[in-house]
Parts: sequence; C-alpha cells; structure tokens
Amino acid sequence: MKNHFRFLITVFLSFNFFISAAQGQIEVTGLLQDQYGRPISFASVTTSSKANGTISDLSGSFHLRIEQPDSIYIYYLGFESFQFYADTSMHEIIKLVPKSYRLDEVQVFPGINPADTIMQHVIQYREKHNPLNLNSYKHMAYHKFRIEVNRDTLLYFKKIGILPATFDGLLKFSEEAHLFVTEAVTETTYSRPGQPKENVLTTHVAGFDDPSFAMIGSQLQSLSCYDDFFSIGTLKYVNPVSPNSWKRYLFLIQDTINDPLLGETMVITFRPRVGTSFNALFGMLYIHIDDFAVQRIVAQPASQSSRMGIVIKQEYKKADGQYWFPHKLQSNLYVYQNIIPNLDPVPFLVGVGSTDIINPQINTDLPRKLLGQQFQTSFTADANRMDTSLFTQYRTDALTVFDLNAYLFMDTVMNSPRMRLFRALPKALAEGAFPIGYFDINLGELFGYNLQDRFQYGLSLMTNQTLFEHIRVGGKVIHAPTTDHLYYAARGEINPFSSGIFRLRYEYRDETIEKGGFEFYEPYRMGFYNSRQFVLPALNYVTGQQTAIELEYPRNTNFRLQAFSQQTELSHTALDTSFGSFHQSALRFDLRFAPGEELTNMGNYRVRSGFGGVAFNLSYERGLKYESSDVSYSRYLANVKYSLATRFAGNFRIMATAGYVEGQIPLQLAFNGRGSAKMPLYEPGVFFTMPLYKFFHTGFVQSFFMYEIPIFVHHQNIKYSISTQVSMLHGENENLRLAGFTSSATMGYYEVGLMGGITDPELGRFILGAYYRIGEYAVANQFNNFSLILGFTTDVGW
Repeated sequence: MKNHFRFLITVFLSFNFFISAAQGQIEVTGLLQDQYGRPISFASVTTSSKANGTISDLSGSFHLRIEQPDSIYIYYLGFESFQFYADTSMHEIIKLVPKSYRLDEVQVFPGINPADTIMQHVIQYREKHNPLNLNSYKHMAYHKFRIEVNRDTLLYFKKIGILPATFDGLLKFSEEAHLFVTEAVTETTYSRPGQPKENVLTTHVAGFDDPSFAMIGSQLQSLSCYDDFFSIGTLKYVNPVSPNSWKRYLFLIQDTINDPLLGETMVITFRPRVGTSFNALFGMLYIHIDDFAVQRIVAQPASQSSRMGIVIKQEYKKADGQYWFPHKLQSNLYVYQNIIPNLDPVPFLVGVGSTDIINPQINTDLPRKLLGQQFQTSFTADANRMDTSLFTQYRTDALTVFDLNAYLFMDTVMNSPRMRLFRALPKALAEGAFPIGYFDINLGELFGYNLQDRFQYGLSLMTNQTLFEHIRVGGKVIHAPTTDHLYYAARGEINPFSSGIFRLRYEYRDETIEKGGFEFYEPYRMGFYNSRQFVLPALNYVTGQQTAIELEYPRNTNFRLQAFSQQTELSHTALDTSFGSFHQSALRFDLRFAPGEELTNMGNYRVRSGFGGVAFNLSYERGLKYESSDVSYSRYLANVKYSLATRFAGNFRIMATAGYVEGQIPLQLAFNGRGSAKMPLYEPGVFFTMPLYKFFHTGFVQSFFMYEIPIFVHHQNIKYSISTQVSMLHGENENLRLAGFTSSATMGYYEVGLMGGITDPELGRFILGAYYRIGEYAVANQFNNFSLILGFTTDVGW
C-alpha cells in the first residue's frame, strides 16, 4: 500500500511540475523586416545568456521558446543589432535599421583569430559534406520565380509624401498582381564522378510558351557551397569555403546559437580583407559546430552594379539522418532606380527565385538510361504544357492571388499580336533565329560587311516546328550593292529523333569564302563571334552543294560527316591566277569533344554554355578525283583550347592549332596566317600585327597564350583587368608552285600584347591595348610593329 501511495505521489508531483513548467514557458515569435518591409531571413535570434536561440526562416519569421524572462538579441549582417526584453509570450514585427557597412574596415586581432580556426575545420571537412562526393543521389524539386514591384518601398515614400505621382498607377497595379511568375517541377539525378543532371518535367510560365523562362531563378547560383568557386549568374566567385580562403577573407564570429533541435551553431561573417583584389563575396555563414558543416549561407558579390544587385541564400538539412544536403535555395534580384530626385537609387523591382529540394535519396541505384543522359539540363517534350497533377504533388509554395493575377495579366498581354514576337526571345538569343509564323529568320545573315563586297543585306529563313516537326526547309537571298552580286542558298534539314542527336542536312549555295581560311565544327555556338570578317578584302566565289550527317553522342562529343561538290571562281583580287578556277569533290570528317561545356536540351534546339576545361577539334578532308577538273588532296586540322580560372592567380587561356595539306592544291586550300592588320576589334585567335594574307602555308602550327589578372575595386560599379598575350606561328610551304608567289612564316612569327579592361556589370567589358611584333619579321620602323586594340566585348574567352 505504501508503495502504491508513493507511486501516486510521484505521478502527481511530476504532472504538477510539467504543468508548472508549461505555464512558465514564454513563446516569442516575430517577423523581421527591413525599412521597406522586405523579409530578413537567416538572422540570428538569441537570448542574453546564449543558452537558447534560433534563426529566422526565408520569410523572416522566427519562433523562440524561453523558460524565464530574458533579453532577446537579433543580429544580421548590414543592419544594426536589435534588442528587446521578453517577460511574456508575444509576437513582434521588428524592422531592423540599415548599418553603414564598409568592406574595407580595418580589423586588428592579436594572436589567432578564432573564426579562422573554425573555418579551417569547415574546409577540412568540406569534402565529406560536399554533395558531389556522394556516390549518387536523386531528388525532386519545385522552382518558383516571380518579379514584383517593390511595393513596400513605394508605400514608404508615399507615406512620407515624396513619391512622384507618376508611380501611382504602378503602385495601384502592385496591390493586385506581380509582374511575372514562373513555376517548374524537375527531377535531378547524380552519379559520381560527373555533374548533376536536371530533367524539367513541367513548367508554367506567365505569358510565354518557351519553358526556358521557368528555370531563370534556379540557375542563378551554385547547387553546393563547397566547390572552389561559387557561381552567381554567369560569374564565378572565390568560395569562402575553399582552401586558404582565410588568407583573403576576413572571418568574424558574430554570434552563437543553441537551438534545441539543431544543436550549437556559430554565426560567422566574411568579407574580402583590406588590400586584396579577387572575385570576392561577402555575407554570413552558419556553421554547425558538431561536424563543422554549413547549415546556411547568405552571400552577395563584394563588387556589383549600382543598378542591379543579387543576394543568394542556401539552407542545408540532414538527409537520411547523416548527410548534409541542400534543402532550400533562394536568389533575390534587386533592380535599383532613382525614384526620388537627389536620393540614391532604391530597389524598385524585386525578383525572387526559390528552389525547394524534395525527398532527396542518397546513394541510391539509378537507371542506366539516366546515367547515360548527355545533357546537364533537359526539357521533356511537353515541358511547356502545365501538368496540374505534378504541381499539386510537389508545389511547396501555394500560389497567391498576386501570382494568379500575374498569370492572367501576362497571358492576356503576351497573346496580343504586337507582343507575340517578344515571346520568341529565348530562342532568338540561343539560335540567332527569330520565329515569325511558320518560319525562323536567321538574324546573322540579314546584314553583313567585308572590304570586298562592302555592305550586304537580304533575307534568310527556315521553316520551324510549327509547320513540320522533323523537317526544315529554307534558304537565303543576299544582295551586295557595291559588287552588284546576288548570293543565294537553298537548305534542308531532317531531324528524325526528338532527342535531336542525329541530323541530316543539305545545302546548295552561292556565296563567298575566305582565301586560305579554315574553321572548325561548332554546333550550337551562341552569339556573334567572328569580327575578323569585317576586314577581309579578298574573297573567292563558290557555287555548289553539300550534304552533312551530324551526330551528337556520347556526352559533349559531336561528329560530322560531310560530302560536298563545288566550283570555286577567283575574285578580281586573286593571287593564284596560274591555277585558275577549280572544282572540288570532297569528303570531310569533323570531331569535337568539349567535356567542360554544359549542354542544355531545349527540345527543338540546343544551347552550349559555361565553357571551362579543355576542348578538342579534329578535322580531316579528302579531295576526290570524281571529275577530271577535281582537285585531289588531303587536309588535316587540329585545335585544342584550354581555359583555367584560378582563385587568386588570375585566369589562363591557351589555344593551339595545327594544319597540314598535301597535293597539288590551289591557294584557296592552303592555310593563311590568320592576320587582321590594324583591326580595332578584339578577335580571339588572330594575329593583330600580321597583315591580311601575309603568309600561306601547306603546314603550320600556331598558338596563343593569354594570362588575365582581374583587379577588383570593392564597393564600386566597375572592375579592372590586365591581360597579356603571347602569339606564335611557324609555317612551311612544301608546294613549289605556291612558293613562287606566296611566303610562309618559316622563321616564326611572334607578337606580344598587353591589354587593360574596364568592366561595367551593366554593359560589358571595354578593352584598350596594344600588340607588338617581335622576331625576324619585325620592321625597322618601330611604329609599324605596333597594332592598337580598342574595342568592346562581353567575353574575352575563346
């Protein structure tokens, strides 16, 4: 009986203690915002004793449970610390005050900086925590991206009475809808070694049919924070979680958080050290002390435009209870504008991209079909059609009224006749072709210029998938008024497989080609990259037909087998008049291998991007004696390009090309020296001090080596760079007939160059420099050995 009574007393006291404890607990919740009402995520919220704490989520909300009244401290980089006293349960909306933050503040620490010690441990364990070091993984993801008017900013200025009346209409619109919204559901697979491969299953894009828009927000940042470089947009930044980063980054411990669920977390800020110059970030790291893993990271470029800013955020959680894996990614884009006269630009538009990783499966068996996929990103055939069931299953962020109204607004606007052309913008940028109805207009052939024909203009078009899914036909008609010559071409293409890895092409053409020119097979090359064509004074006329079979398999490998038969007529500036006009019947084989490139499958077209590492090109061309007038020859070409970006030592680029031709050939089939004389436009892989058509070779080797040192001025809108280039050419001419009226660089042609660049993130890179000819071909007049380079480029890569 005593034991039974004692048991009842124990239960009663325990229950009474539990009730008392529950009644004594204080629940503190809140929402953190900046002065414009934007959420502040990943801020540390701790008690005065540091015994308890938490971190605000992506929406700026936090929840903290304390046992007794205490002071609550809030810290976030770039804002004044905030403190309040909590003696009862409460919910607070807290607006943090911006802090004047200088990246070049001098910090002097006697002895060892404890933050450096922690970061050295983080870097020591980074290989363990890097998701790319897992044997394999697979996960689903939900992506959402929206563009909205920064309504809180406009309301703030309207409240204090200084908002111009011109913004009233936009402010009213922002009360009902966002400007733009996209959604996507994707499946990602990875097997070591390699790169993650993302398959876009379904998209929903406001106003557009092209699914590429749906991936804008998800492709603004790296998936993992453990690589040597962290990608933001198209640029690479030195990762603070990389070897020896403490020598360039200043790390400071700002807070310690003891979360009952997550354990102890150390809050560390980072920024470039005073006097350093490198592609740097600044932000905050949340380090889990038990295993030195990154729980969260907030970062932005230390140097970025005053008109556009970007902040990235990542959150990691343990998958399967043992592997730290990305959980949420967020990218915030800010477009600044001078809304109020005499005030600094303020964030006028905001783009918010978020990615939620769903159900990650670690070290799982993957189907061989997925492992053999060659595209880093691919879109299913019907990715542009919204799959409601997939969104219902994987949508983690419910659509708001603002989202739904944005879809309704954009779909209405973009379906108007005037805006339908704008809907084709992604494809136009990727292919250089603009769709109008059943046809794609080739933008690269609408206008042209060279020193022989001067200006050219015309029309070049091909049918698109709107008319035929697997067949394209078309052609071009181009007129050169100076020479009164009409160029034309008829083209056809068969693409029998939806994967697009096999193509059969035919072309009948009448056009001009360069004397002694050569080119390599570059499928899916984006943009305009051959500015040398402007200064070509002498071209030969070619009429004939060619058929090509193109194959793209396996990964990053392209093959082309080409057969052509064409007649070449010499121009009035011909040098090789002794050989005269000639006919070619030939076969050509091309191989291209570029493992460092990322290839995106857009369904009916491809995009290459992110060149890095090494790329090889090989070509063999055999002239056949099919007709009595045919030229018999063998022509070999090889090219290798290598690009290496280092964290602190600058960027290295090298390109080497070699060629050899045998047979009694006309000058057209020899190799010229790739000179460009005094061309002011920068053209990679060209000798700037070599006159056009100075040297012709039956065998040659040329190389270009460039070293670029970026100079970053943090907190300014521009950055500087200095690059040096060394170019070398050695050629031979084994054809005695050609040697009678041409020369070859048998002694070796050399030049060195020095360029300085100023990069404006909003526009591009302006370059100024000079190249100097050295060696046996230098002339006595030193001025003629120089070539001035003045130009503009968006990329000085090869």
